[in-house]
Amino acid sequence: MDQLSQLTNRPLSSLSIPPSTLSALLKAGYETVQDLDTSNAEQLANDLSIPLPSSQAIFSQRKTQRTRGAPLTQPASAVASSSVSRISTKCAPIDKLLGGGLLRRHVLEISGPPGTPKGAIALGIVKSFLKDSPDEEVVFMDTQNMTTASALRRAIPPDTARRVSHHVLHTLPELVVFVHTLPSILASRPKLGLLVLSSLHFPLQASKKLTIPIKNTVMENIKQKLVQVASHGVTIVITSQTATKLLAADGSPATFDTGVRAVMVPQLGPAYLPSSISFRVLICPQARESGVFRLLSEPSKPKQTVAPLREEPYTIPKRRMLPVSDVTSDLFAFNFSGAHGGPRDPSFFDDRGSREATRLIELNIHIIPREKMRVRFPSGDPPQPHPQCETIFFWYFPWGSHGQEAIVQGILCL
Repeated sequence: MDQLSQLTNRPLSSLSIPPSTLSALLKAGYETVQDLDTSNAEQLANDLSIPLPSSQAIFSQRKTQRTRGAPLTQPASAVASSSVSRISTKCAPIDKLLGGGLLRRHVLEISGPPGTPKGAIALGIVKSFLKDSPDEEVVFMDTQNMTTASALRRAIPPDTARRVSHHVLHTLPELVVFVHTLPSILASRPKLGLLVLSSLHFPLQASKKLTIPIKNTVMENIKQKLVQVASHGVTIVITSQTATKLLAADGSPATFDTGVRAVMVPQLGPAYLPSSISFRVLICPQARESGVFRLLSEPSKPKQTVAPLREEPYTIPKRRMLPVSDVTSDLFAFNFSGAHGGPRDPSFFDDRGSREATRLIELNIHIIPREKMRVRFPSGDPPQPHPQCETIFFWYFPWGSHGQEAIVQGILCL
């Protein structure tokens, strides 16, 4: 390795900075002086909660090192990013919100309720990236089987499939291991330019025994690795579900007893995202095929230049064939959605191209005697079409990926 490359790959400990500041940098995911190139003095001060003069001193030292010359060796993705600074999402409203596309070496989180085209947008970004970056590779990680390997292959040109690696994981331990091995993936794939984390919320939501301290640790580790991956020239796309947040009349958080309105917010919150390089877009459906994309946040800026909240309307063209994962009709959305004619509007399922999706994690079914049935039919039990067969009474207890729980009773006539 040449001398100039050694300068940029020096550890942060080579800089003359206080131990407390060094510890904060390492905790935020910065490891080498080159990692600082993804931020600036104002953003770093905001991310680390340190005085601006301390942050400026760090970048002053970094500038002194750079004046010795530019590095002669860089990752392939970093070289490409100098010529193609943005990646089109193939979704005009989102491209407009992002100022012309997704900036390379940045993070884009796309969140929305069930049935919104999060997966379709992610696939569009993959397709766009493969077309505009013929020498780079993609790693696609799916946690909820929302984009299978076959669906991914169908969405991209056949001659690009060799540049895409598809990974499947479902549990929290698998996610922790995957995040921990990201540096190894970077080392083994020097041409990696795009990382997609599909349904990142699922392993955390599906883990029943996840405590708040463990969750905070996992989120902090994810944040550190995102910074490290982006500093190597990789662009990151994350999809996630939304959760319901109850608010009081003054806008403060509330409970079911004190809340006066509810809003949908990204399920994972912002803590796991490095604010200096992250965009957050929320999909807000207003009808089955239309709504708005809302830019919740963008890479942090000085307070006086923070842009106001921006939105762009979207419409899904009729007869457009979306991936299977994006035309599902979720029973939770059917029961509580304000779209169409309101909750439980039968027209919710009129689209013949959609499939019903409950996103179950567990389903415990029990056969019970007739006398334990709490459900009573007004005209008596349904007739048994085959007298030789016994009528079955049952109840089941489902637990879904959103945390909803219910007890359902029913009758089966064979």
